[in-house]
Amino acid sequence: VEDEVLSLPGWDGSLPSRHYSGFVRSPESLRDASFFYYLVESEGQPDTDPLVVWMNGGPGASSLYGLFGELGPLQLDSDSLLVDPPALYYNPEGWQTQANLLAIDQPPPTGFSYCGGDVGGDMASCGNWTDEDAALENYKFLLEWVHEFPEFESRDLFITGESYAGVYVPLLADLIYEGMRGGETSLNLRGVAIGDGVARPSPKDSQWLHVQFMYGHGQVSTRLYEAILDTCTEAALRNNSYASMPGCPELLETMDTAIGDFYEYNLYDQCAHGAAALLGSLDSVASATVLRGGLNDYACGSDEAIATWVSRPDVQAAMHVPRGAVWNNVDGSWPEYKATASDLSSVYLKWMAGSAALRVLIYSGDTDPMITSFYSEEWVRALGFPEREPWRAWVFEHAGAELTGGYVTRFLTANAADGGAFDLLTIRGSGHMVPLMQRSAALSFFSTWIHGETYPRTGQGKHANKAPSIPAGALKGALASRSRVLNRKLELLRGLTAAAATED
Repeated sequence: VEDEVLSLPGWDGSLPSRHYSGFVRSPESLRDASFFYYLVESEGQPDTDPLVVWMNGGPGASSLYGLFGELGPLQLDSDSLLVDPPALYYNPEGWQTQANLLAIDQPPPTGFSYCGGDVGGDMASCGNWTDEDAALENYKFLLEWVHEFPEFESRDLFITGESYAGVYVPLLADLIYEGMRGGETSLNLRGVAIGDGVARPSPKDSQWLHVQFMYGHGQVSTRLYEAILDTCTEAALRNNSYASMPGCPELLETMDTAIGDFYEYNLYDQCAHGAAALLGSLDSVASATVLRGGLNDYACGSDEAIATWVSRPDVQAAMHVPRGAVWNNVDGSWPEYKATASDLSSVYLKWMAGSAALRVLIYSGDTDPMITSFYSEEWVRALGFPEREPWRAWVFEHAGAELTGGYVTRFLTANAADGGAFDLLTIRGSGHMVPLMQRSAALSFFSTWIHGETYPRTGQGKHANKAPSIPAGALKGALASRSRVLNRKLELLRGLTAAAATED
């Protein structure tokens, strides 16, 4: 009860559902680790809907980014910073419409999590980490968390995440899987989903996949592409021996120079990521007002807005974060963390050969240059599962129209008869952060997967899962946030117009 979040700065009125936030420390922790968690109860049937654990990657990335910037009920973007406190927007296409969401900052000291009593410690304050260390501490945390929230202990459980969570998720899930088999826990693991995730072993032909991705997306001329194939050869690009091929390194450098700049997490992204918002300029106000086009049909600036918002003392107080706490959020630049997991394929093979009805979903945005859909398909097919359903389009309904969400391949596994599944799915037009960059498509495939349904085929989009309307209790807050930002934009425009008139 003491962890319930009753209100959040930037949101007026009641929260869309019950929220809880605080810290859980397992007495079994080897590091005296206190994990920060944020629980959003489902807006559907919270007493029966499944529990979905969400983890961002990094290593070192706070899962509050995913919750408040991608898939949760309340979101922040660059417009949020036009007002004080920053405005929270309601997300009717969030995953809380289908499940209870548990975001955890892991491993400590990621986000607000910490070790000992050092709530203000930096990224070195918990010592050195390996992949296996992180998984074990995450497991101990989760066992303790369900002890404090016993209503979720035997609920259907899904472990999800993106990017480096491609390592976090299977390692944690396997500890749960083995704990279930050994009678150590009554957790009820039903599946895992990984978005644009790191693989172990990672495909070794990264240069070949890079060339294929850029050419396949029209970033490289056919003439240069053919010259690269003739000079470097596919074999050398695949086995990383191309550096010794005469003329090959020069051609690859020419290719990268010709491609020019792009955002590493979304090839077609038009947001000014990492740039300070120019809130006082006419250009920035106008660009924030116009309708966004196909290249960027999602709001920009969530990363900066979240960092600003969670650093506020009133926000931290609302989330029960102690005074003096530091929000640590890095994206892989963590010297104390060592990537040690070398082969996770054996984990997937073991799951799919067993009798547990685990559903595995590997999804990938098809415009992500960092961890490409080519990369995901490569390592998934290397597992050797035969196809149950070959590559085909999957569809969803949006604004009354049937849209192609991407493509799905379903594989035949030994546990299929028991309800198990292994699916590879792409999302058309999405970069790395799929729940942000293609919200409608993300909710559709997530809902289909979590309910164990079949991804709708072309012609079935009108029957696909739809996002529910805004809960009645949240309508006031949703309208108030939009009104505050809109009024602020009008004030800025009036001021800038008056200034321009004075200069004339």
